[in-house]
Amino acid sequence: MVEEKAQLLIIDDDAQMRSTLSDILQEQGYNVRDYGNGKQALDWLRKNPFDVVILDIKLPDTDGMELVEQIRLINPESAVIMMTGYASVETAIEAMKEGAYAYIVKPFNIDELNAVIKKALREIRLSLQNKQLIDKLQRANRELERNRKSLLRERALQLEAANKELEATIQKLRRSNEQLQEFIHIASHDLREPSRKVFSFGQLLVKSLKGRLSDDEQENLNFMIDGANRMQQTVKSLLVYTKVTMEEIAFEEVDLNKMIEKLKALELSTNLEVTEGRILVPEPLPAIKGDSTQIRHLLQNLISNALKYHRKGVLPEVTIRAHRQYDGMARIEVEDNGIGIKEESYSHIFAMFRRLHPKEVYDGTGVGLAICKRIVERHKGQIGVRSTYGVGSTFWFTLPTPETLEQQQTEQVSSFEIQFGEQKNEYYKSHNYTVG
Repeated sequence: MVEEKAQLLIIDDDAQMRSTLSDILQEQGYNVRDYGNGKQALDWLRKNPFDVVILDIKLPDTDGMELVEQIRLINPESAVIMMTGYASVETAIEAMKEGAYAYIVKPFNIDELNAVIKKALREIRLSLQNKQLIDKLQRANRELERNRKSLLRERALQLEAANKELEATIQKLRRSNEQLQEFIHIASHDLREPSRKVFSFGQLLVKSLKGRLSDDEQENLNFMIDGANRMQQTVKSLLVYTKVTMEEIAFEEVDLNKMIEKLKALELSTNLEVTEGRILVPEPLPAIKGDSTQIRHLLQNLISNALKYHRKGVLPEVTIRAHRQYDGMARIEVEDNGIGIKEESYSHIFAMFRRLHPKEVYDGTGVGLAICKRIVERHKGQIGVRSTYGVGSTFWFTLPTPETLEQQQTEQVSSFEIQFGEQKNEYYKSHNYTVG
């Protein structure tokens, strides 16, 4: 198929050659103009668009090689086809060096010339399309850069506003914490001290009035002493919960194996002796990353509960296991052979002051598991339970390992960069560019 509306210029001092060639090429659908000398041709070329110049290498007023260079300066995208009746390798090489597209020898076959013209026009069109595409991409990149800078400015303003709002929130939290600290001081002094006095003086009354009170009076006095004692324990548990909630976590590597051995020798020694219980660790536990004081309190609470809620006639046995989860967190399980928990109680056993048993059967404030839950949550973990009533329970919780925290730090990616990358891809797609 002949390229339509292609602009051809013939420069040849042979009038018959020009006329014949013009007629043939016009019949094939080209717009053709011809000149017999180089000067006139250059004047026309400077003022008119053109695609292909068919140029005789020998002209009376100028050298064809020099003319090639001037044509290429006027329109670098054009193609120059050289014609000569004196063919040689040297002249062909020289013509190509000057920027000629092709070189044909007179007399030539018109089909041969037509094939060269078509090929030249296709390459010109491809070159122009590539140039337009490059220009388009450059404009798109400049637009993207402007959008990126605009977005950065917008995000900077948003971040500045967010920082101000965050600072205001922090100030409010500080004031709230100061008020909470004041409440803790009041609770620790104004609540614990009176209840301690009631408890202490109640015990003195028991001794001093021994044998002088009726059964009802003795029972009422015992109720008072027991209530004061439970008040002390409740306030103490609330103080622990508040401390766990407010204190800053000091992350450090914790050896759970050594920690359990210390618990057995110190905090849990009396419980183990009274209940004749055992704590088993079948396999070494992994190191975790967290606040050693809070983790110790967590394990102490769960193991103490496992020893306390044992079945009559069955010596308590607590087995502690651990494994690494798919997300890198360590899952620790505290399994017992105690009384178990009914499934309907799973949802609220970690709530504050929720007791599953009357205080006359099992003592406690109902705050211990709430403290455990708060400790685990502050370590970005989870806690739960599974149990078979009358057979035993397994409390499980997850904590970060040293590798988990390191991986989280190295894998942090700016959300803004991700969003900008997505916007860039969407822009290219909307403009029909290929997204790599």
